[in-house]
Amino acid sequence: MSAIVRPAQAGDIAAVVELLHTHMNARIPRERWARLLDYPWRPEGVERGWLVEDGGHVVGFMGTIYSDRVIGGRSRRFCDLSSWYLLADYRGDGTGDDLLRSGMARPGVTYQTMTARRATGRK
Repeated sequence: MSAIVRPAQAGDIAAVVELLHTHMNARIPRERWARLLDYPWRPEGVERGWLVEDGGHVVGFMGTIYSDRVIGGRSRRFCDLSSWYLLADYRGDGTGDDLLRSGMARPGVTYQTMTARRATGRK
């Protein structure tokens, strides 16, 4: 496998939506998955999430949903890590760790996850 981790771009939306809808949760409509990558308050200059690509196919994704908020009179940037999914063949070899590190690399950003999920079982 020759997977690479890179920022998701506008041209990747359809492939990411298909991955998430097909493999993560088909009960969520494709239109809702698409909003994850193209939400109206997305600050200029930030990525639409991070994806894992192998041979031109999207095999993993982690959403990065940014917001700018005024806290104590100062503007601060927050990022909610969302919809983290990696096809099973790419798990356990460090690809998921690379995806997480890439998604949390911006200095001065407070990272969080607001999605309540059970633990992955990873030890």
